[in-house]
Amino acid sequence: MDRTRWVSIWIVVGLALGVFATSAPFVTAAEQDEPVESLPGVTVSAERIYPVPGAATTRLTDEDVEEALGKDVGDVLKGPAAPGVTGLRRGGINLDPVIRGLREDRINVMINGMKQWGAGPFRMDPPTSLIDATSLGSIEVIRGPYTVTRGPSTLAGAINLVTKEPEFHETWALRPSLASQFSAGNWLGWTVRPILAGGNDRVAFRVQGGFRDYGDYESGNGTTIQSQFTNRSVVSDVLVKTAPNQRLRLSFSIDSDRDAFFQGLPLTAEIDDAYMGSATYQFLELSPLIERLELTAYYTHIHHVMSNAGKPTLSSFVTEFPLDSATVGGRLQANLRLFGGLLSVGGDYYRLLRTGTLTNRHPTTGAVMQVFNAWPSGLIQDGGVFAELQRALNPRWRLVVGARVDFVNADAKPDSATTTLWQAVNGNADPSQTETNVSANARLIYSPVPTLDLFVGVGRAVRTADTVERFFRGPSPGVANAGPGIIFTVGNPGLDPEQSLEVDAGMKGSLGALTFEGSFFWSHIDDFILRTLGTSPAGVMPPAPGSTIRVHRNINNAQLLGGDFLFSYQLTPHLALIGSFQYVRGENENQSKPLPEIPPLDTTWGFRYERVAEHFGSRPRLWLQPMIRGVQAQKRIDPAAGEVATAGFVTVNLSTGIEWPSGYRLALNVDNLLDLNYREHLTPFTPNFSGTASLASRQVFEPGRVIIIGVQGPIPGWD
Repeated sequence: MDRTRWVSIWIVVGLALGVFATSAPFVTAAEQDEPVESLPGVTVSAERIYPVPGAATTRLTDEDVEEALGKDVGDVLKGPAAPGVTGLRRGGINLDPVIRGLREDRINVMINGMKQWGAGPFRMDPPTSLIDATSLGSIEVIRGPYTVTRGPSTLAGAINLVTKEPEFHETWALRPSLASQFSAGNWLGWTVRPILAGGNDRVAFRVQGGFRDYGDYESGNGTTIQSQFTNRSVVSDVLVKTAPNQRLRLSFSIDSDRDAFFQGLPLTAEIDDAYMGSATYQFLELSPLIERLELTAYYTHIHHVMSNAGKPTLSSFVTEFPLDSATVGGRLQANLRLFGGLLSVGGDYYRLLRTGTLTNRHPTTGAVMQVFNAWPSGLIQDGGVFAELQRALNPRWRLVVGARVDFVNADAKPDSATTTLWQAVNGNADPSQTETNVSANARLIYSPVPTLDLFVGVGRAVRTADTVERFFRGPSPGVANAGPGIIFTVGNPGLDPEQSLEVDAGMKGSLGALTFEGSFFWSHIDDFILRTLGTSPAGVMPPAPGSTIRVHRNINNAQLLGGDFLFSYQLTPHLALIGSFQYVRGENENQSKPLPEIPPLDTTWGFRYERVAEHFGSRPRLWLQPMIRGVQAQKRIDPAAGEVATAGFVTVNLSTGIEWPSGYRLALNVDNLLDLNYREHLTPFTPNFSGTASLASRQVFEPGRVIIIGVQGPIPGWD
């Protein structure tokens, strides 16, 4: 057993022993951020992970999502309301969230508490893109390794996307509504969302459709960036009151992208169809001991087809690259009133299978020029058991301790060429691996006044390598200082799981006119999986011998240090000063150089004016929010990972709107008001297809000035 595992487990055990040394009552959720809904009401809150006592958490409401007028969840999260979260752009759709400098599978993304993955190896369809953002009742973000009850632990944190709940009605009711969104300026596009909700006192439902169509955008200097896409979606939920203390929730959604272009990637997503279905059954207040018992089963299938349509390589060959991803899973959790507190115990399981074969054909004859198994039936199965206890030590001190054990099996079915390539690049070609991963955390919370929590937490998280890191063999996103041609990614089936030990100290609450949340953190990661550049060996194609490849390696010691905070100061009853701050410093201690792909210092400040228009008969709510975002230049880079420095920038954004009590809303956002030409540090470069394109011409800039208008409201004439 390694050093960090011993340290974290003994800390948790030591703190847990203190729980039983006191008989103070447990502080209920009613004494925290939100009240617990009464039993007769609609509640599926066990699907939620917020609030998380003693951790840096942020919850965006449906109102926050609607005001953002974002195209997807990543677009919403990159705003100032979620400190510590940035977005990685590859094209016009599906921004990929980054938390505290860590990305991709280091973030546990869930939809209604169920862990999800996309199908594309380039993350054209990250799991946050599998559902329409406007169908969400909340977006919950936990920064750091401080939840053990929602799937395997991850290093950066967790994002839970909670769809809007259907509402019961005393008598049969039907509530149709319609929302539209139009984009102008440097990016033209439109969105229409019809919504139908209704039900009675036993059954409630909600169905939302979505239609989006956007073209390529222009950056601040007029450069056209490949970003067009169309999207169709349906999100449906049915809630059944099967008994006074029992609920059944059935959810089904379809999200379909067509002809989505990504400037920073070598291929285009012609088709991306995501089908998700789940069933959750809850027993509430079964006995004085059992507060809640929840059972969930879910299935997700994604069909993802890529090609080189619209790419410079189309004149040399035609690429056909269909991929499929299937996830089946389930979980069982019981919340028990034990040991003077609330004990959550249970288990979960998922099975993820990914397949994909790449074929290159002659552009005129259609003859097969090349075919290989890019994703050789990559399989990961994970079964875990967990327990978490929340306990009050006295009226001012609370303690939360949790632990989980995951039993992981990974396997694949490579052909002989893939096996030879793995052996030549990694020295290990055995795809069959098993792991037993132990994660644990403890948080101590002190409340000097009822409105303020000060906390310190320590957590150990273990993350198994994902199927891209283990098994994928195929084209790679654009890298800045790589040679000409298409870069290939080569997986490493022998990767060890990443193991982090993190310490957080932070606060959440309010003092007078000041409201704030956030924390400082330090994280030590053993066996960090580092993506770096290498050279393809002879004897195996593709990739061509001697060409640049991206490989995955474990390094012994990576460290992250930083902080993220959100502030609001009420200057007057209607005017507030708001701001956010986030900074991460990453160090590859193993090689004494910066950790690559770390975002720079990012801060946003502005004002929020909001009031009810008293002199209007309908008393609408008005808001106006100008914001300035400043991002520092990032010079701490690792050229061996294909990274180059980026310049700092300052942008100005504006949000305003009006909402009537009847549900009608009109909103206007202007992004990048000054039409600045800039590039985010994490955005990949356009692939160097020809070998002659300059580094400057391969940059993927952000959109210039974009004007977005959103309108929504109920359709009149329905009671």
